[in-house]
Amino acid sequence: MASLTTAEVNDLFRWTSDIGMFSSDRPINDIKLDDGTVIEGSCNKFKTEYCEEECYNVKLYRMYENMTKRDVRCETTWGKINAHNVGSIKQTFSRKKNQTKRIRHMSRGEAFTSPTDVYRVKTMCLAMPDTLWWIPTRAWRNARLKALIERELMPLDNCAINASFDPSNTKEEWTTIINSDWNIMFFGDDTLLHDPVHNKPMFKCPKTHKNIKGHCASCKAGCFAQKTSLNYNCQAVEDFDNVCLKEDDTLSNLTETLIWAGASVGYGEITKKNYVNYHKRIAFIEAMRGAYLRTQDSEGEVVDVPITIDDIKKHIGLWTNWGNKSDSQWLKSFYENESREIRWRNKELFIEEVK
Repeated sequence: MASLTTAEVNDLFRWTSDIGMFSSDRPINDIKLDDGTVIEGSCNKFKTEYCEEECYNVKLYRMYENMTKRDVRCETTWGKINAHNVGSIKQTFSRKKNQTKRIRHMSRGEAFTSPTDVYRVKTMCLAMPDTLWWIPTRAWRNARLKALIERELMPLDNCAINASFDPSNTKEEWTTIINSDWNIMFFGDDTLLHDPVHNKPMFKCPKTHKNIKGHCASCKAGCFAQKTSLNYNCQAVEDFDNVCLKEDDTLSNLTETLIWAGASVGYGEITKKNYVNYHKRIAFIEAMRGAYLRTQDSEGEVVDVPITIDDIKKHIGLWTNWGNKSDSQWLKSFYENESREIRWRNKELFIEEVK
């Protein structure tokens, strides 16, 4: 079996300061070697028209001529990884100074081009159970690979799979992935405020919308939202039909937002006793991180829609199984999360200052 050298592992996994973690790369387009051999681009099978036109890596290839040479090395190393040599990856990362609690496949290219790739990733996940492997992918567009990913990788606690989407994906594709309970990472502009199937509000990525470098290393939402057996009941809400439901009898955007916001707010239910404090907490979060809800004004501009105390009061009776936290418990949890983001932000500022 082919072994892996430290140099090969270091070349395949590069530190990506923008997301605050190591990430691997594969070639996005075909590469023709001097002997006539062609290395197939990993994005060939599943790329959309939009990602082909807007891919940020195309610019990098124009700027850096040596990227193609590295692509050849990365693809060679990627093809070597198996259960017999995966320990070399674990050993190399054990000597890293930067965090290795989260690693991304791929920063450039597609992780899954064949069933072998799925098992290759599973091998890494099992060998490094304390590392969360973050994998945005378009391989869901292949029914066989989608089913294999769902069977082999999604049950793993340390594997965060995201279906990569963009404006060119069809409503049918959205429906398929949402009904399959995948997390979606949307690549495109902000004109899409809600998913086109259930009209759920899209999560605003703090790294993208607030330009917080390194945020991905500590984020617990969006791409890293854990699947949970969430239970809720809003039948006790006074005027339930008008407050909680839309005309098609699905939950309103506000009600659904409050159901999920309970995890961040630290309240499992809204009562007459806590609704004022509930609003104080959610207003504090929105002031720090931006509004949960957005809409478009008359000129088509995207604007935030802060949640009001009246919105909360109308939802008295809403219950979820998130559980309740005291003010001190909630503040401690909130500031622990914020401090991690600040540390990453300050680290990046320090590095830029040194440069």
